[in-house]
Formats: sequence, structure tokens, C-alpha cells
Amino acid sequence: MLGVDTDADRSQGRAFAGDHRLSYPSLYDAGGRQLVHRLPGKYLGRALPYTLFVDRQGRIAAQAVSGLTEADVRTLTRPLLGEKS
Repeated sequence: MLGVDTDADRSQGRAFAGDHRLSYPSLYDAGGRQLVHRLPGKYLGRALPYTLFVDRQGRIAAQAVSGLTEADVRTLTRPLLGEKS
């Protein structure tokens, strides 16, 4: 799990991570510029939260433009991990 903070002001992302006690690391990418550059032709949502699931070959295998429950994440990641439902 890796977060990407796209806030214009880096301190806002840090405050969000602290307020929500996020336990995963987060990279800073103001406005999502690096992410857009690295993923040409892919739809990158402006709605938050926006989640990308990457397969073992580094390809985007699934995406979600909404909050996800643990069950949602398990459903989306099981095929990527080769686990049975």
C-alpha cells in the first residue's frame, strides 16, 4: 500500500495522514503531475479517494473512485495475488 499526496500544499497531506493515523507511506506529487506523466493515456481521477491496483507485472489491474471497505480491497486483490475467493 502506498499513498500519493497530490495536494498543492505538502503540509495538508501530512496533516491528513496524521489526522487519519495512516499506517502506510505516502509520496508527495503536487497536482499528480508525476503520476500523470508516468501513466500516459490512463484515466486518473480527480475525485478522492482514488485507488489503483497494480498487478505483479506493474500494470494497472483495477481502479476505484470511491472509499473502499476491507472486503472491497480483498475482492479486488485476490485475483491479483492468485488466491481463491
